[in-house]
Amino acid sequence: MFENILSQPAVVARLQSEVANGTVPNVLLFEGAQYSGKLSTALELARVLSCETDGRWNCPCSSCRQHRELVHADTLMLGDRYFLQEIRASADTMRSTGTAAGVYLFLRAVRKLLRRFDPVLWETDDSRLGKYAASIEAVEDSLTGFVPGASLPDEARCEKLIDTVIQHAAKLVNALPREGIPVQLVRNLSGWARIAPHGRAKLAVLERVDRLQEGARNALLKTLEEPPHDVRFVLLTGNRGAVAETILSRARAYRFTERGPDEAREIMRRIFRVPEPEYGSLREFFVGTGYPGQHSPATLARRFLENVLVPKGLESYDSVKAIEQELRESGGEEWLHEFLRELLRALHGVLRQEEDRGPSGRTQEPAPIPLHQIERWNALIRRSLLYSDRMRLSIPAVIDSLYFSMRSG
Repeated sequence: MFENILSQPAVVARLQSEVANGTVPNVLLFEGAQYSGKLSTALELARVLSCETDGRWNCPCSSCRQHRELVHADTLMLGDRYFLQEIRASADTMRSTGTAAGVYLFLRAVRKLLRRFDPVLWETDDSRLGKYAASIEAVEDSLTGFVPGASLPDEARCEKLIDTVIQHAAKLVNALPREGIPVQLVRNLSGWARIAPHGRAKLAVLERVDRLQEGARNALLKTLEEPPHDVRFVLLTGNRGAVAETILSRARAYRFTERGPDEAREIMRRIFRVPEPEYGSLREFFVGTGYPGQHSPATLARRFLENVLVPKGLESYDSVKAIEQELRESGGEEWLHEFLRELLRALHGVLRQEEDRGPSGRTQEPAPIPLHQIERWNALIRRSLLYSDRMRLSIPAVIDSLYFSMRSG
């Protein structure tokens, strides 16, 4: 069990021991950096707790088959993550290998998104779910073309199905709640938790629990105070300090370490079947393989910063609008976050150039940029990243506001 969880030996050993001894708590907090395997571990825990035999990954029992394809009724998933990056990277693996493992990887990546639209979660808001029923159905219909263990459709058919999945997945990503998990979803989750499981145990995953709305946090606390004995709640966060203390006090914490370059490349080789990985981190890999635009987020960030640095009267706002258009056409807000992160890196590059000038100020670069201005820009970008992340603001709203704020001084 947990043999598919790589580079987290301490967490795996601890969970294996707790499963064997029947001491898995009802509330678990998985904390750690993005791309560290928190969700994969939570889903594997759900499978192991429901397994009808010995918990090994390739167990043939009905429960494990459903868990491997992420269709088991005893699991629920709430919250946001990097859906499109993972879907595109997994599609590449499926194309290149044509193996059952590649198909599972793709199916799971897509269903991590689809399960956010589980009717159980939205039963008190049918109108909202109904708006996206066509996209959900289109994705589900396309997935029937991929069967683990069977040959992939012919190349043209395969590409058409993948394109359909990605097109509608982008719509679903942008349809997710804009300000964290809303209270009604948590209330529906609490109702689901009090119904007996179909199998041996239920497990609910709440991603980015540090972003819970106040009402949702209070509703969750009521459930966590006396959780049903056969239900586990796995809370995921990359920012433990932002999680309410009342929630922390009810959860057992598991620390996921950030994967280093060697560990990341091992995952690329073993999971995504990249024979000679050129990326030094999983973030670079997902962005590099998942971004469909003509120019990378890093290139777009450099172009944006170049426009900010151009003297007044010589700037080109058209190029800023072109950046916005490419990000929109590439899949939406998910790539906006990557663009802003790359913009921070580009700004740090400018700061290093300023530091390299030395006391004399001699350099091949134009006139120096005051340190206080760089610090202000850094704060503006970080604020844009925070607000766009929490409120899911539109791409033009974020970039236009940031551009004119940075140009103002």
